[in-house]
Amino acid sequence: MKNVTVGYQDAGIYPLWLATGSLRLARLLGAESLWLPDHYMGFVPASVWKPEVTPAARTIYSPDAFFDPMQILAVTATRVRGADIGTLVTEPIRRHPMALAQSFVTLDHLSKGRAILGIGNGERENVEPYGLPFSRQVSRLEEALIIIRTLWQSGGRPVNYEGRFWQLRDAIFNLPLYRNRPPRIWIAAHAPRMLALTGRYGDGWVPSLKMTPEQYAERLSLIRRAAEAAGRSLENFVPAQLLIVALGENREQVVETAMKSRLGAAMSFWFQPRRGGSTASTIRSEKIIGASSISCRPGCERRTSTGRRAT
Repeated sequence: MKNVTVGYQDAGIYPLWLATGSLRLARLLGAESLWLPDHYMGFVPASVWKPEVTPAARTIYSPDAFFDPMQILAVTATRVRGADIGTLVTEPIRRHPMALAQSFVTLDHLSKGRAILGIGNGERENVEPYGLPFSRQVSRLEEALIIIRTLWQSGGRPVNYEGRFWQLRDAIFNLPLYRNRPPRIWIAAHAPRMLALTGRYGDGWVPSLKMTPEQYAERLSLIRRAAEAAGRSLENFVPAQLLIVALGENREQVVETAMKSRLGAAMSFWFQPRRGGSTASTIRSEKIIGASSISCRPGCERRTSTGRRAT
């Protein structure tokens, strides 16, 4: 059984010192992977973004002021050693497969082999308001993954591809892979088609929505069956989980602080805020059923002393 590693996802929003500094601090405190989302806008309503409702509003003026994660990750790659770095997650609607292929090989060189392309099928708030199509997302993602891996394996030879969403005509990808290995691809998946796609193309699985350990095991089994049907080995495959956590001086305070907030209550409906020490028990359960990487993202918070235990 592999050891469970713990990472950190930051929001990557303005101000810059907070976006870059939080990742560096997380690494200093022991995070083994560092992540950023790829958003144009967030999902937090402006009506709750005020200090009396959401403490983070004291420091962060808008939940929609996202930096481009590629640049922040590039800076982090050159300043932080030892931790994996990646997107959690991007998608191939706003970013062309060639752009993703190039960006993550570049990031892999900057980080000396630590880059992870975390990718999913997209979120409506990042797509429709900007005039982009939000349809056939799973088919689009599968086609993008085929193109990305084909480009990485091309060795500089012309690539031709005739797909529903993209067509390549003598396309050249001649950027050498770092140490002749492609970046890893982790896929955000929950529904059956996405889970099967993860088994066929992914090097890791990174869900974020609520599920019990038993549901996690069932979905991981579906991934493994899809990989077996495709003739793929999952020997180095990483099952992961994104958890939303709240910080405080003790467990009781954490529950009170998180759940009295409108934002905390709303997030608990979709995600998995852990009450009263249940993060540790959940990690233990998920280790038993196969999870080997846990990434934590701060949810509703209050000020704590640096280095205090997070529940």
